[in-house]
Amino acid sequence: MELKYKKNILWKIAGAVWFILGFGAFIMLYQLGINNVFRTTIGVQLLLITLISTSLGRQYLRMTSISYITVVEVGISQYMGLIRKPRLYEFNQMKEGHLKGKKLLLSMKDDKVNKIGLDVLASEDIERLTDVLTKHIAIINDEKK
Repeated sequence: MELKYKKNILWKIAGAVWFILGFGAFIMLYQLGINNVFRTTIGVQLLLITLISTSLGRQYLRMTSISYITVVEVGISQYMGLIRKPRLYEFNQMKEGHLKGKKLLLSMKDDKVNKIGLDVLASEDIERLTDVLTKHIAIINDEKK
């Protein structure tokens, strides 16, 4: 089961801003000339800005198609971003879970507590996640009523 990021207009805005920044750096690179790009430090910096900005813009624009939480046979996997690999929380290593606001705190058997931010998931996806977790561990809802 894959739980994807919920739709948020701010991700589209951030993606557009990054693409505009990348396009501006590309225009400056074009004006600098292809022969001078690698001869000057500003050319290399502009090239890096163009590549990084377009990568970040693409990331933000496709955010709702990225699986934030993936439930696998042995546990749950949390997406950690572009550079870091997903973090796997194994069911047999979990003691219990606590829902506190928009965070899920997983107490592990090695006495570590792992925080999973749930504010990026839709409410029905949060319910699906807690349903899966309650089959393996106790989930305590610490919401203030």
